[in-house]
Amino acid sequence: MTQLHPSLPFEALIYYPTARWIRGACAGATLVDSRRAVLVWEPGKMVPIYAFPADDVASGSAVRPPLSACGASSMPISTAT
Repeated sequence: MTQLHPSLPFEALIYYPTARWIRGACAGATLVDSRRAVLVWEPGKMVPIYAFPADDVASGSAVRPPLSACGASSMPISTAT
């Protein structure tokens, strides 16, 4: 059986591709649209994050829109190169 998530504690960066189609939008603008996302568990973190290929992230989305425009109280956005 395929392991769905790693066991605690995470001592190294662990990542798995996901079959999910991940789309994110804010204030009517699509920020990410990816079928190639990777689920990443960082050392010392209890929950994973999604990582996306740069081609699947809208250019300029590293600039934060006003949080009130997205109905969120916090919204970390970062792009890795």
